Amino acid sequence: MLFDDLPEDYLDIFEETTLQERLRVLLEYEPAQANKRRRLDEEELGSQNAGPNDRLFALLIVEARCRNAFKRLLNAWLLKKANKIQLSTDDPITLMPFNQPLIVYDLRNRSRYCFEAKTLVTNIYHQLRYSFGGFPKPLSPLNPITNLAFGCGQLLHIFTECMRFGYWSAVFHTFRAASFDINQYSYLQERPLRFAAIKEFVYGDTHKHMMTEEMANFIIGLANKRNKYLTGAEIRRLTYGLKNAEHPYVIQWMRLFEEYLKYDLKATPSIRYCPEQIKRSRAISAEANILVDTLRGYLDEIHPAYTLYVTQLQQQHLDQQRMEEEDDEEDEEYIDELENGETVIFTATGTIEDTFQQLLARIIAYNNSQPR
Repeated sequence: MLFDDLPEDYLDIFEETTLQERLRVLLEYEPAQANKRRRLDEEELGSQNAGPNDRLFALLIVEARCRNAFKRLLNAWLLKKANKIQLSTDDPITLMPFNQPLIVYDLRNRSRYCFEAKTLVTNIYHQLRYSFGGFPKPLSPLNPITNLAFGCGQLLHIFTECMRFGYWSAVFHTFRAASFDINQYSYLQERPLRFAAIKEFVYGDTHKHMMTEEMANFIIGLANKRNKYLTGAEIRRLTYGLKNAEHPYVIQWMRLFEEYLKYDLKATPSIRYCPEQIKRSRAISAEANILVDTLRGYLDEIHPAYTLYVTQLQQQHLDQQRMEEEDDEEDEEYIDELENGETVIFTATGTIEDTFQQLLARIIAYNNSQPR
Protein backbone atom coordinates (compact mmCIF):
# COMPACT_ATOMS: atom_id res chain seq x y z
CA MET A 1 0.00 0.00 0.00
CA LEU A 2 2.78 2.38 0.85
CA PHE A 3 4.53 1.61 -2.43
CA ASP A 4 1.50 2.09 -4.66
CA ASP A 5 2.37 5.64 -5.75
CA LEU A 6 6.15 5.10 -6.05
CA PRO A 7 7.77 4.77 -9.48
CA GLU A 8 9.05 1.30 -10.38
CA ASP A 9 12.66 2.48 -10.76
CA TYR A 10 12.67 3.59 -7.11
CA LEU A 11 11.70 0.09 -5.97
CA ASP A 12 14.29 -1.57 -8.21
CA ILE A 13 17.06 0.50 -6.67
CA PHE A 14 16.30 -0.67 -3.12
CA GLU A 15 15.62 -4.32 -3.86
CA GLU A 16 17.86 -6.75 -1.88
CA THR A 17 20.09 -4.08 -0.32
CA THR A 18 21.02 -3.27 3.26
CA LEU A 19 19.74 -0.29 5.17
CA GLN A 20 23.03 1.62 4.90
CA GLU A 21 23.22 0.96 1.16
CA ARG A 22 19.66 2.18 0.70
CA LEU A 23 20.38 5.43 2.47
CA ARG A 24 23.55 5.96 0.45
CA VAL A 25 21.84 5.36 -2.89
CA LEU A 26 18.93 7.57 -1.95
CA LEU A 27 21.21 10.43 -0.89
CA GLU A 28 23.05 10.19 -4.19
CA TYR A 29 19.79 9.93 -6.15
CA GLU A 30 18.30 13.22 -5.01
CA PRO A 31 20.39 14.79 -2.15
CA ALA A 32 18.60 18.12 -1.96
CA GLN A 33 15.16 16.77 -1.07
CA ALA A 34 16.62 13.91 0.94
CA ASN A 35 18.51 16.20 3.33
CA LYS A 36 15.45 18.38 3.68
CA ARG A 37 13.12 15.61 4.84
CA ARG A 38 15.50 13.18 6.56
CA ARG A 39 13.62 13.20 9.90
CA LEU A 40 10.16 12.60 8.57
CA ASP A 41 7.72 11.11 11.12
CA GLU A 42 5.65 8.00 10.59
CA GLU A 43 2.50 10.09 10.41
CA GLU A 44 3.55 11.46 7.06
CA LEU A 45 3.69 7.99 5.50
CA GLY A 46 0.15 8.23 4.28
CA SER A 47 0.28 11.90 3.31
CA GLN A 48 -0.70 12.42 -0.32
CA ASN A 49 1.42 15.60 -0.52
CA ALA A 50 4.66 13.80 0.33
CA GLY A 51 6.91 12.94 -2.57
CA PRO A 52 8.46 9.53 -3.33
CA ASN A 53 11.68 10.39 -1.55
CA ASP A 54 9.84 11.47 1.59
CA ARG A 55 7.88 8.25 1.81
CA LEU A 56 11.02 6.20 1.18
CA PHE A 57 12.83 7.99 3.99
CA ALA A 58 9.91 7.38 6.30
CA LEU A 59 9.96 3.69 5.43
CA LEU A 60 13.66 3.47 6.10
CA ILE A 61 13.21 5.22 9.44
CA VAL A 62 10.51 2.74 10.43
CA GLU A 63 12.74 -0.14 9.37
CA ALA A 64 15.66 1.22 11.40
CA ARG A 65 13.50 1.65 14.49
CA CYS A 66 12.12 -1.87 14.15
CA ARG A 67 15.61 -3.27 13.81
CA ASN A 68 16.79 -1.41 16.89
CA ALA A 69 13.79 -2.61 18.89
CA PHE A 70 14.38 -6.23 17.94
CA LYS A 71 18.11 -5.82 18.59
CA ARG A 72 17.42 -4.54 22.11
CA LEU A 73 15.05 -7.45 22.68
CA LEU A 74 17.66 -9.94 21.44
CA ASN A 75 20.37 -8.41 23.63
CA ALA A 76 18.10 -8.57 26.66
CA TRP A 77 17.43 -12.27 26.00
CA LEU A 78 21.14 -13.01 25.51
CA LEU A 79 21.94 -11.08 28.67
CA LYS A 80 19.42 -13.15 30.61
CA LYS A 81 20.98 -16.37 29.29
CA ALA A 82 24.48 -15.15 30.20
CA ASN A 83 23.45 -14.23 33.74
CA LYS A 84 22.50 -17.84 34.39
CA ILE A 85 26.14 -18.92 34.08
CA GLN A 86 27.78 -19.59 37.44
CA LEU A 87 30.94 -17.51 37.90
CA SER A 88 34.11 -18.73 39.55
CA THR A 89 35.20 -17.30 42.89
CA ASP A 90 38.89 -17.15 41.89
CA ASP A 91 40.64 -14.97 39.35
CA PRO A 92 41.55 -17.13 36.27
CA ILE A 93 44.90 -15.32 35.91
CA THR A 94 46.27 -15.29 39.47
CA LEU A 95 44.00 -18.07 40.90
CA MET A 96 43.40 -15.86 43.94
CA PRO A 97 40.02 -14.80 45.42
CA PHE A 98 38.47 -11.68 43.93
CA ASN A 99 39.05 -8.36 45.62
CA GLN A 100 37.58 -6.06 42.96
CA PRO A 101 35.66 -8.29 40.52
CA LEU A 102 35.06 -7.02 36.98
CA ILE A 103 32.43 -8.85 34.93
CA VAL A 104 32.74 -8.85 31.14
CA TYR A 105 29.85 -10.06 28.98
CA ASP A 106 30.36 -11.88 25.69
CA LEU A 107 26.97 -12.01 24.02
CA ARG A 108 28.38 -13.67 20.91
CA ASN A 109 29.15 -16.76 22.97
CA ARG A 110 26.24 -16.18 25.38
CA SER A 111 28.56 -16.15 28.36
CA ARG A 112 30.17 -13.86 30.89
CA TYR A 113 33.57 -13.81 32.58
CA CYS A 114 34.84 -12.38 35.83
CA PHE A 115 38.36 -11.00 36.35
CA GLU A 116 40.27 -9.11 39.00
CA ALA A 117 40.34 -5.46 37.88
CA LYS A 118 44.01 -4.84 38.68
CA THR A 119 45.15 -8.10 37.09
CA LEU A 120 43.17 -7.45 33.90
CA VAL A 121 44.59 -3.92 33.54
CA THR A 122 48.12 -5.27 33.99
CA ASN A 123 47.50 -7.97 31.41
CA ILE A 124 46.19 -5.44 28.88
CA TYR A 125 49.16 -3.16 29.58
CA HIS A 126 51.66 -5.93 28.77
CA GLN A 127 49.81 -6.81 25.57
CA LEU A 128 49.78 -3.20 24.36
CA ARG A 129 53.50 -2.85 25.24
CA TYR A 130 54.59 -6.19 23.82
CA SER A 131 57.91 -6.11 21.96
CA PHE A 132 60.48 -8.55 20.64
CA GLY A 133 64.15 -7.84 20.13
CA GLY A 134 63.76 -4.10 20.60
CA PHE A 135 60.91 -3.78 18.06
CA PRO A 136 57.41 -2.93 19.31
CA LYS A 137 54.65 -5.33 18.34
CA PRO A 138 51.54 -4.26 20.27
CA LEU A 139 48.81 -6.87 20.45
CA SER A 140 45.08 -6.43 20.67
CA PRO A 141 43.89 -7.13 24.24
CA LEU A 142 42.83 -10.77 24.49
CA ASN A 143 40.42 -12.50 26.80
CA PRO A 144 42.64 -14.66 29.06
CA ILE A 145 40.03 -17.43 29.13
CA THR A 146 38.98 -17.71 25.47
CA ASN A 147 42.14 -16.18 23.96
CA LEU A 148 39.92 -14.09 21.67
CA ALA A 149 40.25 -10.35 21.17
CA PHE A 150 37.96 -8.15 23.23
CA GLY A 151 35.38 -6.21 21.28
CA CYS A 152 35.14 -2.42 21.26
CA GLY A 153 32.15 -2.46 23.62
CA GLN A 154 33.89 -4.84 26.01
CA LEU A 155 37.04 -2.68 26.07
CA LEU A 156 34.96 0.43 26.75
CA HIS A 157 33.25 -1.36 29.63
CA ILE A 158 36.61 -2.54 31.02
CA PHE A 159 38.05 0.98 30.71
CA THR A 160 35.07 2.52 32.52
CA GLU A 161 35.10 -0.05 35.32
CA CYS A 162 38.85 0.25 35.85
CA MET A 163 38.54 4.02 36.10
CA ARG A 164 35.80 3.52 38.68
CA PHE A 165 38.07 1.20 40.69
CA GLY A 166 40.89 3.76 40.52
CA TYR A 167 43.24 1.93 38.14
CA TRP A 168 44.37 4.55 35.64
CA SER A 169 46.83 3.48 32.96
CA ALA A 170 48.35 5.96 30.51
CA VAL A 171 48.79 3.19 27.92
CA PHE A 172 45.16 2.08 28.23
CA HIS A 173 43.99 5.71 28.11
CA THR A 174 45.97 6.27 24.90
CA PHE A 175 44.44 3.13 23.44
CA ARG A 176 41.01 4.53 24.35
CA ALA A 177 41.86 7.78 22.55
CA ALA A 178 42.69 5.71 19.44
CA SER A 179 39.13 4.27 19.52
CA PHE A 180 40.52 0.87 20.57
CA ASP A 181 42.04 0.42 17.11
CA ILE A 182 45.38 -1.36 17.40
CA ASN A 183 46.63 -0.11 14.01
CA GLN A 184 45.83 3.51 14.81
CA TYR A 185 47.35 3.10 18.26
CA SER A 186 50.57 1.71 16.76
CA TYR A 187 50.78 4.59 14.31
CA LEU A 188 50.11 7.37 16.82
CA GLN A 189 52.42 5.90 19.49
CA GLU A 190 55.24 4.78 17.19
CA ARG A 191 58.03 6.74 18.90
CA PRO A 192 57.04 6.07 22.56
CA LEU A 193 56.47 2.39 21.82
CA ARG A 194 59.83 2.09 20.11
CA PHE A 195 61.69 3.79 22.97
CA ALA A 196 59.94 1.56 25.51
CA ALA A 197 60.79 -1.56 23.47
CA ILE A 198 64.45 -0.57 23.29
CA LYS A 199 64.61 0.06 27.03
CA GLU A 200 63.04 -3.33 27.74
CA PHE A 201 65.44 -4.99 25.29
CA VAL A 202 68.55 -3.46 26.87
CA TYR A 203 67.71 -3.64 30.56
CA GLY A 204 65.13 -6.46 30.71
CA ASP A 205 65.79 -10.13 31.36
CA THR A 206 63.58 -11.51 28.59
CA HIS A 207 66.10 -11.15 25.75
CA LYS A 208 69.30 -11.00 27.81
CA HIS A 209 71.29 -13.43 25.66
CA MET A 210 70.25 -11.74 22.41
CA MET A 211 71.02 -8.28 23.78
CA THR A 212 74.50 -9.40 24.93
CA GLU A 213 75.34 -10.67 21.45
CA GLU A 214 74.01 -7.53 19.77
CA MET A 215 75.95 -5.24 22.09
CA ALA A 216 79.13 -7.31 21.63
CA ASN A 217 78.79 -6.95 17.85
CA PHE A 218 78.23 -3.21 18.30
CA ILE A 219 81.43 -2.87 20.36
CA ILE A 220 83.45 -5.04 17.96
CA GLY A 221 82.32 -2.91 15.03
CA LEU A 222 83.39 0.29 16.77
CA ALA A 223 86.75 -1.24 17.67
CA ASN A 224 87.35 -2.33 14.07
CA LYS A 225 86.68 1.21 12.82
CA ARG A 226 89.49 2.46 15.07
CA ASN A 227 91.80 -0.39 13.95
CA LYS A 228 91.66 -2.03 17.39
CA TYR A 229 90.95 -5.55 16.21
CA LEU A 230 90.05 -8.19 18.80
CA THR A 231 91.16 -11.81 18.76
CA GLY A 232 88.80 -14.74 19.22
CA ALA A 233 89.80 -15.15 22.88
CA GLU A 234 89.20 -11.45 23.54
CA ILE A 235 85.78 -11.61 21.89
CA ARG A 236 84.78 -14.54 24.12
CA ARG A 237 86.09 -12.66 27.13
CA LEU A 238 84.10 -9.57 26.09
CA THR A 239 80.87 -11.59 25.72
CA TYR A 240 81.39 -13.05 29.19
CA GLY A 241 82.12 -9.61 30.69
CA LEU A 242 78.98 -8.00 29.22
CA LYS A 243 76.81 -10.42 31.24
CA ASN A 244 77.87 -8.57 34.41
CA ALA A 245 75.36 -5.73 34.24
CA GLU A 246 76.51 -4.27 37.58
CA HIS A 247 80.02 -3.30 36.46
CA PRO A 248 80.35 0.48 35.85
CA TYR A 249 82.05 -0.06 32.52
CA VAL A 250 79.25 -2.35 31.30
CA ILE A 251 76.63 0.13 32.53
CA GLN A 252 78.21 2.83 30.37
CA TRP A 253 78.12 0.55 27.34
CA MET A 254 74.48 -0.37 27.98
CA ARG A 255 73.46 3.28 28.21
CA LEU A 256 75.42 4.07 25.05
CA PHE A 257 73.92 1.10 23.22
CA GLU A 258 70.44 2.28 24.20
CA GLU A 259 71.18 5.78 22.90
CA TYR A 260 72.56 4.26 19.70
CA LEU A 261 69.38 2.27 19.05
CA LYS A 262 67.23 5.33 19.71
CA TYR A 263 69.01 8.14 17.90
CA ASP A 264 71.74 6.83 15.62
CA LEU A 265 71.04 7.49 11.94
CA LYS A 266 72.11 4.01 10.80
CA ALA A 267 70.22 2.19 13.53
CA THR A 268 66.95 4.10 12.93
CA PRO A 269 66.59 4.53 9.14
CA SER A 270 62.79 4.59 9.31
CA ILE A 271 62.69 7.59 11.67
CA ARG A 272 62.72 11.00 10.03
CA TYR A 273 65.98 12.88 10.46
CA CYS A 274 65.89 15.91 12.70
CA PRO A 275 68.53 18.23 14.20
CA GLU A 276 68.15 16.58 17.61
CA GLN A 277 68.80 13.13 16.15
CA ILE A 278 71.89 14.31 14.26
CA LYS A 279 73.25 16.00 17.35
CA ARG A 280 72.69 12.95 19.55
CA SER A 281 74.24 10.68 16.92
CA ARG A 282 77.45 12.72 16.90
CA ALA A 283 77.59 12.71 20.70
CA ILE A 284 77.19 8.91 20.69
CA SER A 285 80.10 8.50 18.27
CA ALA A 286 82.37 10.72 20.39
CA GLU A 287 81.55 8.88 23.62
CA ALA A 288 81.93 5.49 21.94
CA ASN A 289 85.47 6.35 20.84
CA ILE A 290 86.42 7.10 24.45
CA LEU A 291 85.05 3.78 25.68
CA VAL A 292 86.76 1.83 22.90
CA ASP A 293 90.14 3.24 23.96
CA THR A 294 89.68 1.68 27.42
CA LEU A 295 88.30 -1.63 26.13
CA ARG A 296 91.52 -3.65 26.48
CA GLY A 297 91.96 -2.47 30.05
CA TYR A 298 88.54 -3.89 30.91
CA LEU A 299 89.36 -7.18 29.15
CA ASP A 300 92.56 -7.50 31.19
CA GLU A 301 90.59 -6.78 34.36
CA ILE A 302 88.09 -9.61 33.83
CA HIS A 303 90.71 -12.11 32.58
CA PRO A 304 91.12 -13.91 35.99
CA ALA A 305 87.36 -14.21 36.45
CA TYR A 306 86.93 -15.51 32.91
CA THR A 307 89.69 -18.11 33.42
CA LEU A 308 87.99 -19.34 36.60
CA TYR A 309 84.64 -19.48 34.76
CA VAL A 310 86.11 -21.61 31.95
CA THR A 311 87.79 -23.94 34.48
CA GLN A 312 84.49 -24.50 36.29
CA LEU A 313 82.74 -25.31 33.03
CA GLN A 314 85.40 -27.84 32.11
CA GLN A 315 85.19 -29.46 35.55
CA GLN A 316 81.39 -29.72 35.29
CA HIS A 317 81.71 -31.35 31.89
CA LEU A 318 84.23 -33.90 33.20
CA ASP A 319 82.05 -34.72 36.22
CA GLN A 320 79.02 -35.27 34.03
CA GLN A 321 81.00 -37.49 31.65
CA ARG A 322 82.33 -39.57 34.54
CA MET A 323 78.85 -40.08 35.99
CA GLU A 324 77.56 -41.31 32.64
CA GLU A 325 80.41 -43.82 32.37
CA GLU A 326 79.73 -45.11 35.89
CA ASP A 327 76.06 -45.62 35.08
CA ASP A 328 76.90 -47.63 31.96
CA GLU A 329 79.55 -49.85 33.59
CA GLU A 330 77.80 -50.47 36.89
CA ASP A 331 77.58 -54.17 37.87
CA GLU A 332 74.03 -55.46 38.28
CA GLU A 333 72.72 -58.79 39.59
CA TYR A 334 69.82 -60.32 37.75
CA ILE A 335 67.53 -63.06 39.16
CA ASP A 336 65.26 -64.90 36.78
CA GLU A 337 62.60 -67.31 38.03
CA LEU A 338 62.20 -70.24 35.66
CA GLU A 339 59.07 -72.33 35.14
CA ASN A 340 60.17 -75.23 37.42
CA GLY A 341 61.03 -72.86 40.26
CA GLU A 342 64.77 -73.02 39.75
CA THR A 343 66.57 -69.72 40.30
CA VAL A 344 69.41 -68.59 38.05
CA ILE A 345 71.73 -66.13 39.73
CA PHE A 346 74.65 -64.54 37.99
CA THR A 347 76.57 -61.27 38.04
CA ALA A 348 76.89 -59.35 34.79
CA THR A 349 79.57 -56.87 33.92
CA GLY A 350 79.70 -54.40 31.09
CA THR A 351 76.85 -52.43 29.60
CA ILE A 352 73.18 -53.08 30.23
CA GLU A 353 72.67 -54.27 26.63
CA ASP A 354 75.39 -56.93 27.01
CA THR A 355 73.90 -58.09 30.29
CA PHE A 356 70.46 -58.50 28.70
CA GLN A 357 71.91 -60.54 25.84
CA GLN A 358 73.69 -62.84 28.33
CA LEU A 359 70.49 -63.37 30.32
CA LEU A 360 68.47 -64.12 27.17
CA ALA A 361 71.04 -66.69 25.95
CA ARG A 362 71.04 -68.38 29.37
CA ILE A 363 67.23 -68.74 29.34
CA ILE A 364 67.19 -70.12 25.78
CA ALA A 365 69.89 -72.70 26.64
CA TYR A 366 67.95 -73.84 29.69
CA ASN A 367 64.70 -74.24 27.72
CA ASN A 368 66.45 -76.30 25.04
CA SER A 369 67.89 -78.66 27.67
CA GLN A 370 64.47 -79.53 29.06
CA PRO A 371 62.77 -82.74 27.76
CA ARG A 372 59.90 -82.15 25.42
